[in-house]
Amino acid sequence: MNDFGTQWKDNLIKDFKALGINISYIQADSFALYAEELLQWNKKKNLTSITDPREIGILHFADSAYLSLFIKETENMNLIDAGSGGGFPGIVIKMLMPDLHVTLLDSSSKKINFLKYISRELKLTGVGFVNQRIEEFAKLNPGKFDYGVSRAFTSADKFYEMIRPCINPNGFIFAMKGPGTTDELSKLKDCFAGGKEKKEVKIEVSEYILPVVNHERTIISLTH
Repeated sequence: MNDFGTQWKDNLIKDFKALGINISYIQADSFALYAEELLQWNKKKNLTSITDPREIGILHFADSAYLSLFIKETENMNLIDAGSGGGFPGIVIKMLMPDLHVTLLDSSSKKINFLKYISRELKLTGVGFVNQRIEEFAKLNPGKFDYGVSRAFTSADKFYEMIRPCINPNGFIFAMKGPGTTDELSKLKDCFAGGKEKKEVKIEVSEYILPVVNHERTIISLTH
């Protein structure tokens, strides 16, 4: 039995649609390939703790895809995914928005190797790879990116401090989180109120529910 066959693809299309995202069957085929390779590499590289096919579709792919609703797609826009891991959300966003230039950053070389491999298998172009810590990379690339994103990477205040140098003055920072972000939001506000950040920073919180599993999810966005 093919774990990522017709039924899996039909479910994926429905899960995306439940979040307001339409994908074609051809795109579902690409996601099936992605999932298969993720599990093959995971046997040796420990890329994800989620190994159930249905959960991969919802908890990795659909969840990552939701962030695409907050991003404008143009070929001149640059996005950096910090702590990309297995490519979430960066590769998923790239699959949905091919004109967006995406840089995948991770401090683990084994994860970067997988990201390079799966990008080739999916025939993605306009993808960069960085094997470095985000705080080091950001300081060396001031204002280079329009979007900085992370998914379950670190606390929102720490992520903001790490990535802020490489985001341009009109850029956006998105931190994807689970429920219960009150403490993180409080630390963010304390950070700005304490004088570390001279510019006024707008903080917005968007909440959504993943289909089928009914998991509560949150996106914290920061703009100047």
